[in-house]
Amino acid sequence: MTGLIDLPTETLHAIIAEVGLEYQHLTIFRSVCKRLNAITEPSLFSEVTINTHPNTLLMTTIPFCKALCNPEFGGSQRATGPNCLAVHVKKLKITSRPAETYSRSRSPLSDYLQSSSLPGFDRESLLNAWPEQFIQTLASFVNVVSVHWTISEHTLKRMFAEIPETLTKHATLSKFRLEGPYWAPYCPEPICLHHLKNLQTLVINERFPYDGFYASILQPLSTVLKNSPDLEEIELDSPSPTTVRRGPPNEPYSLADLFANVSPTVSLKIRKLKLKGLSLASHMNHEAIIIPHLKSLTYLTVDDGLGMKDDFWRILWKAKADLEELEVKSGVVEGLLKYLGEFHSGLRILHLRGITKGSDSAQLDHLADIFYGSILPRFARKLRKLVIVPSHEGKWCFELHTLDVFSKCTNLQHLEVCLRLGSVYDVMMPLLNLAHALPNLSTLSLRSVGSPLNQQSWRWSRSDNFSTIESVLRDAIPAEEHANSPLQISVGHSMFSIGRGEDGSLKYCNPRQPNLNLLRGYALEMSRNQ
Repeated sequence: MTGLIDLPTETLHAIIAEVGLEYQHLTIFRSVCKRLNAITEPSLFSEVTINTHPNTLLMTTIPFCKALCNPEFGGSQRATGPNCLAVHVKKLKITSRPAETYSRSRSPLSDYLQSSSLPGFDRESLLNAWPEQFIQTLASFVNVVSVHWTISEHTLKRMFAEIPETLTKHATLSKFRLEGPYWAPYCPEPICLHHLKNLQTLVINERFPYDGFYASILQPLSTVLKNSPDLEEIELDSPSPTTVRRGPPNEPYSLADLFANVSPTVSLKIRKLKLKGLSLASHMNHEAIIIPHLKSLTYLTVDDGLGMKDDFWRILWKAKADLEELEVKSGVVEGLLKYLGEFHSGLRILHLRGITKGSDSAQLDHLADIFYGSILPRFARKLRKLVIVPSHEGKWCFELHTLDVFSKCTNLQHLEVCLRLGSVYDVMMPLLNLAHALPNLSTLSLRSVGSPLNQQSWRWSRSDNFSTIESVLRDAIPAEEHANSPLQISVGHSMFSIGRGEDGSLKYCNPRQPNLNLLRGYALEMSRNQ
């Protein structure tokens, strides 16, 4: 709306005079300055949020939908083509959140809508007509590209079918995100996702419960994949299995379930894949189902079950997926290292988190020796970002013997490593000197982990561990040639950089930490003025 500043003063006075009239004689702002509308409206209404919570309908949502659908407020109840505000909407968010306070949600427009001056309408008729009004509004978004829908206990059952059915009529729709009801013990009745087609991005959030997830989400989701040949990005957060009372635990949902309806002869060209909670179903011919669709992968994030299976990395190896970015949030297995040893030519970002899940210390130390000794050196110079965060101490932590391989990461911009608490004093200065020597490194993140023999105690002492690292860092003395280094060092929530103390000596300091001398002086001055 900065364009208003450039308008002549007399024009602004005319606008104020027009829009300042009583409601009964209200002139729509759009008819006052049409040239300004052509500039501002495509931007103002490119992203909209429609709140379907019951206590927002009369106050804001219904008036907003009417304004979007009609060329002028109070006009026809039908959208009228190019004059409709809805045609500007590119990104739509459908949510269901209660208004914070009644006063903040009120508006002159909603008061006018609910007043007796609006003939032929009352609260009951407005609420009864709301579902049709909402679907009509949804149908008016003929240029929508992205939809983010969050369902809740207040979502009408009919919407599970009508929203996907309406959205599928919009040829421009390419991105769809669905978030679920974390409060529910089971998934709602089937959401008709199978109507969606020709998507490029598909995201299913973590909040859906396990029970009913297959029928409500996963099965129709597989149909969406079948009907979206240009799909490039999938994010699926599958719920963890629940334990049936007095019975065995349920089986986790499978990666094969996701691709079950997609023909292996018509392979998808998925570039970005983020998966959590899925497994590999050994009783199915999952390799033939999955491999064709992973050949174009460049970005992969796996959490829980998949990352800890050699089978998964063998499938990725057979697909010859040459990743640019890989994030593993579950245990490291030998299959992962074999895959990285073969396919790494494009790898630029590598995150290994939760490395020490589900394995014994000896096996993990063996895998660490393989990784640092023969795997990382193969692509060290290509990496831009490297994160190695085990769950507890071991050879995956940064040690003096790993200095050589880290020194080969000459293009790193971000490095995140864990330190053994017992060796912080020994490795801190060599690590800092290494960080300053890496020509492109801008951020060094230092993490602490717990003892493998006492993981529970680590949870209660994490802040103490960070305090130890901070203390050692503050005592470190930077070399004079590093005085102007732009390197930022993060420890927990604190950020450090090189600065000079009161005596002019170099030190690692936290600029955000309050200056105690300044605070003391301020307190003294305040006491004198009282």
